Amino acid sequence: RLIQDEERTFTLHKSSGSGLEELDAQWGGYWKNESNQNIVDAMAPAARLEAEVSWQKQYGENADYGKSVSDGILVENYICCFNGNILMYLDKDTGEIVKSVKMAAWGNSSFTKPLYAAGMIFVPLSDGKLQAFNARTLESMWIYKDNVGGNAASALRYDSGYIYAAFANGNLVCISINDEKPNSTNEEKLAVWKQYDSKGYRTGVYTSEKYLFACSHSTTLYCLDKKTGEIVQKTSLPLEAGAASTAVSYENGRIYFATENGYLYSYTLAEDGKLDTESS
Repeated sequence: RLIQDEERTFTLHKSSGSGLEELDAQWGGYWKNESNQNIVDAMAPAARLEAEVSWQKQYGENADYGKSVSDGILVENYICCFNGNILMYLDKDTGEIVKSVKMAAWGNSSFTKPLYAAGMIFVPLSDGKLQAFNARTLESMWIYKDNVGGNAASALRYDSGYIYAAFANGNLVCISINDEKPNSTNEEKLAVWKQYDSKGYRTGVYTSEKYLFACSHSTTLYCLDKKTGEIVQKTSLPLEAGAASTAVSYENGRIYFATENGYLYSYTLAEDGKLDTESS
């Protein structure tokens, strides 16, 4: 309580939906921005001789999905990545391990990377698991175990307090990030909703204000209610196009994705946010 003419200094931390301290994540996941795009202003070297190696370290053994090192994300001054069942913070200037923790299972390092959001680190693991950690301490907070299983082979998506994860064996799930049992490090989370496709999902999803857009490996494009998982629209791609091979991205009122047979698709989003299948 302040009295008249009294001065005090306070330090405020940005609030996150998890109630944890929000960290500075310069590159927090697969994508640089929320539209699922990696467009940057940084100039790339035009030739090999113009690039200089600052450091190199070997943490993995080979290119096997469990023995290699995952792609990293940049959180504070650390590169966050994983190798096998070890989650690591590396000093971005030296490559030295600053902090590490053992995860509940091996991560799929050849296809996935961690995601930072709301003061937490989320890691897709093998056998249908997803584990959440406190980003400051790397202490485990909860573990999700999918009933169908399979690797979470697609990029994780965070939106307004929820994580969306797609598994290769069939389920697309929505999980609340809330830690209902803060005294437990292996709390088993339940999904808010699940949407099953027999061919599974292998590419990242995009979420708008109301809807989630996802491509399954059965060549189906889904528009789902992102709060309930209810199918609002779905459309099948031609067989010659093949399954989607990229995440769904967004730009200027349209979504985009490419397929394994070299086709690029774009759909206009109507005023109500759904797919405009007539004019696309």
